[in-house]
Amino acid sequence: MDKAEHGEREQYAAAIADTGFTCSRCGACCLGAGVDASLVIVAPPEIRRIIQATGLDWNQIVEPFPEPLTAADGSTYTFEWALRRSEGRCIFAESDRCTIHPYRPWICRTYPFMLDGDRLVRSECNGYGESRSVTHDDLTLADDLIARRDAEELEEIKVREIYRNAAIPAGCSVVIDGEGMKVLDG
Repeated sequence: MDKAEHGEREQYAAAIADTGFTCSRCGACCLGAGVDASLVIVAPPEIRRIIQATGLDWNQIVEPFPEPLTAADGSTYTFEWALRRSEGRCIFAESDRCTIHPYRPWICRTYPFMLDGDRLVRSECNGYGESRSVTHDDLTLADDLIARRDAEELEEIKVREIYRNAAIPAGCSVVIDGEGMKVLDG
């Protein structure tokens, strides 16, 4: 970790400590209801890690992002995958626990936080409390936020390059991700 990343880590950890966040393990982030609740966006490296851990195949784990773009020729495309959901909740949420916790995606590791550029953004969560001193958990979460941002930026670069050179087959539905263009069945 270079000097700039170290300063960034400390800055994010301090901001997290200021929220008083401590995960209460309530599971509310995994058990939400509604159209976009529990919509977990994942990239191919995360999907492959889950495949390796669970033995499930790609299509059992993910589905295309549910709001594809439509081209004039009738083809549809998206740039993201989402973990499958059943009855509005992540398929890996059982009772109020994650069955793939050690292999969970970046978005789950860093919830309720994300980075928008270099600004820490926080989502609704029951885990906020009183401001406190920085803990080891805050530093770990800051590290994960930086790693998530870096992974997302790399995925975006790859997707842009693939999309720039892609010829989407007319009438087909595809997902363009950092590994290439995947034509979807039916």
